[in-house]
Amino acid sequence: MKRILGLLFIICIEITGGEWLPAQDSIYSNMKTQARQFLDNRNYESALALYRDLLHRFPKEPEYLYGAAVSLTILNRDPEEALTMLRSVNLSGFNPLSWYYTGLLEHHNYLFDDAIKAYSRFTLLGKSADIKSLEVTRLIEMAKNGLEYTHNAINLKVLDVKQLQAGQFDNVAEINGTGKLVKKPVEFCSKNDIRDEYRPMMYLPIYTEMNDYVFVSGYDKQRKDLKQIYRVKNINHEIWGIPEILNKVINTPYDEEYPYFDARKSVLYFSSKGHSSMGGYDIFKSVYDWNTKTWSKPENLGFPINSPYDDYFYITDEFSMTASFVSNRETGPGQSILYRISHSKDTANMLMTTIEQIQKTSRLMEKAGNLTANAGAATISATGTSTGEAGSPVITRNDYNIILAEALNLQLRSDSLARIVRDKRVLAKETPDKELKKQLVAEIIRMDKESKRLQREADQKFASAKNLNEEEKIYSQHDTIIPPILPAADPDVSEAPSPAPSPKDDFVLMEKSPYGPSNPIPKGLETFTGLIYRIQLGAFSKPRPSEAFGGITPVFFEQIENSSVFKYYAGVFYSLNGVTAAITEVKKNGFPDAFIVAYLDGKLISTEKAREVEFAGMKL
Repeated sequence: MKRILGLLFIICIEITGGEWLPAQDSIYSNMKTQARQFLDNRNYESALALYRDLLHRFPKEPEYLYGAAVSLTILNRDPEEALTMLRSVNLSGFNPLSWYYTGLLEHHNYLFDDAIKAYSRFTLLGKSADIKSLEVTRLIEMAKNGLEYTHNAINLKVLDVKQLQAGQFDNVAEINGTGKLVKKPVEFCSKNDIRDEYRPMMYLPIYTEMNDYVFVSGYDKQRKDLKQIYRVKNINHEIWGIPEILNKVINTPYDEEYPYFDARKSVLYFSSKGHSSMGGYDIFKSVYDWNTKTWSKPENLGFPINSPYDDYFYITDEFSMTASFVSNRETGPGQSILYRISHSKDTANMLMTTIEQIQKTSRLMEKAGNLTANAGAATISATGTSTGEAGSPVITRNDYNIILAEALNLQLRSDSLARIVRDKRVLAKETPDKELKKQLVAEIIRMDKESKRLQREADQKFASAKNLNEEEKIYSQHDTIIPPILPAADPDVSEAPSPAPSPKDDFVLMEKSPYGPSNPIPKGLETFTGLIYRIQLGAFSKPRPSEAFGGITPVFFEQIENSSVFKYYAGVFYSLNGVTAAITEVKKNGFPDAFIVAYLDGKLISTEKAREVEFAGMKL
């Protein structure tokens, strides 16, 4: 029987409660083999899709956790989920490389102390060949540099951002106006460059008579795999000399690329994996003294211009008022972002005191978005209620927050479906099985349609919230709020009883499962009066082991009447905000297909109806 028929039959069995087929092991074995091949061939999107499917059935299998986590790390996606997976793999001892990827992930997320520990652990457990090829000793040095540079942040303003695809550098130099980026001419290429077809982009000034040299990168003649900075002399402004390598003040035993020479200030900007880089390429500058014919010691441009990712092609405008540079932070493989910045008039550096502050400061895309978003956001922080103009309705903080909460939850559901659609598209593209492809395409069409419907609803809600903001009827925290005048208390009248405290959500993530043979997962769902939410973890054709859901607690299960289907649920929540925050953590802990269910007086209702009930009961 074809793999597709077996897979479809298994899916049907889960729904109807039948027994597993013996072919199950063979199907998952084939999926595992294909996932390994995708991972080995660096096809991380396809590998991730298969590993997610395998984890749906085997959520604690170290190999599947490792494959999914490595794929997420390389794709620069869902770092918290990837880190949770890797830490589980580290405990299992499945593969020492998990310590390397843990360090890399922590390094990229500015957890430099943790990264150093993980890298060091890998040097003890990993193979010497891997330690050498992955340059782990150098990564430890970079993480230490990161600790130093992120104590303070340069005060800068992000003026513009532009998404770039691989090799799309033509417009990077537009800011300058006195030159352009071109491919390095063949005449400037060494034999090693030609051998590796290495023709990088270089900055070519329009007015070459103002520049005695142009600067290019190329492979070192002695060390074939090392990229270094060269300069080419402009002879009589008509012909060019032979490329000459810059000295060891600029070039290091690591790669240097992307030079730009500001002729007016005699400053060379370049990117290097050496010097005091905090990770990948960092941007440095060095001043040339024409009298002594020497370069100053390269200076790291600092955080947040530099990051643990690759930062390069720093080019100033004609008057050095603004600059542009490229970085692959906040992107996926093969992508980068062009940032245009200006330094603030306040030249004092900002002190960074927490990891969260460092991470937020590094997100330059967010800074660019705030240029337009902040103006409206400042009016959202109203406190209390007030009186509007005569005859006009009063819009309070809660009106805005309610609509925004609805929009955010619709967006969350749309994004979740969109991610599943994306993974299924990858799987459909890669599978040779026509029947499986047909089924996947049908699922993709259905789920994509639903995702777009939810997105439209979310957009409408966001637009409604924006309209409230623009009507200027939401009072900011800076407005003067006149408290109401209350009547004097009557000493002969007893005080009204205090309202009952709001019930608290029942949900905890523990380090390990509290359930086991002596404490099995309880059967049956307690009935609550009023509205509650739960998280459905999954439906299975057999009871799950008590420890199957890790540290998620409390967990309950119910068996569907007249069937062999067992449904497992987590937590009891009294608000959509509470359950939404919890399901995010549940998904990070190995249950990406978990979803929210709602009950009113013990009866199952839709989440849309639950929102109506919850928000209708709010007093504004």
